[in-house]
Amino acid sequence: MEAPSSPFRVKPDTSSDEALRHIRTANTISISPELFEKLYLTPQQAVKGYLRNTFANPTPVALLGFLMSCTPLACELMGWRGAGGNGAATLGTYYFFGGLLMTLGGILEFVLGNTFAFVVFCSYGGFWLTLGSTLTPSFNAYGAYAKDPTEPWEGLTSDGFHASYGGCILRDQSCLPFQLMVVL
Repeated sequence: MEAPSSPFRVKPDTSSDEALRHIRTANTISISPELFEKLYLTPQQAVKGYLRNTFANPTPVALLGFLMSCTPLACELMGWRGAGGNGAATLGTYYFFGGLLMTLGGILEFVLGNTFAFVVFCSYGGFWLTLGSTLTPSFNAYGAYAKDPTEPWEGLTSDGFHASYGGCILRDQSCLPFQLMVVL
């Protein structure tokens, strides 16, 4: 007796091109920009007043800040196409895209009554401001870890700096879920 036929079953001697034509892997749908905004960008929370009709949605601004500051950081950490310099070229990105835009987006979410988005965006905005200020030469945060005080940039590669700064990041990121539990 032959096994029942299935649209997902391919015979062993079938070529890969034929198998791909035989199996439907994914379908796509098209939605209007208005429906996309309603489903994904506009939260469905009951709030008093007409603030949602008065102000624009601040979520895209905060997400833009996150993406525009994460991209150069990722490139530096990977050393992509020679990127490096311990953040010297991207300090403005950390301060203005990461810190300013995310904090501004968080404050505007607070004005609209979105507490969850407020906590998330302001927490990450604070992270980007902290990262930018730690790497700012005039603050000399890494100079305390240098063996030679005349060459403070060597502190950026020291084990003590990495352990201290990594501990701060770990603490901040591990506290975020507890902050969100209190909010929710």
